[in-house]
Amino acid sequence: KINYSKCVYYMLNKPDGYVSATEDNVYPTVIDLIKEYHPGLFPVGRLDVDTEGLLLITNDGQLAHRLLSPRTHVPKILLVCHPI
Repeated sequence: KINYSKCVYYMLNKPDGYVSATEDNVYPTVIDLIKEYHPGLFPVGRLDVDTEGLLLITNDGQLAHRLLSPRTHVPKILLVCHPI
């Protein structure tokens, strides 16, 4: 039996200390947090290494383009909480 999915989607709560990238020589990446192998995974958007928050991880380039392209005007909401 072979299971096949053309596109996969992960909602990932990025922890502090990981970079929103597929490869990095200094820090671990958000892709390192995903144990199942799916070729072509990448984060949609980015959060700084010291920032925590929700990231979409996928191999669906068309969806990523639609979400990130300035032409589509997809609203993005960022909530910043400063420690007291």
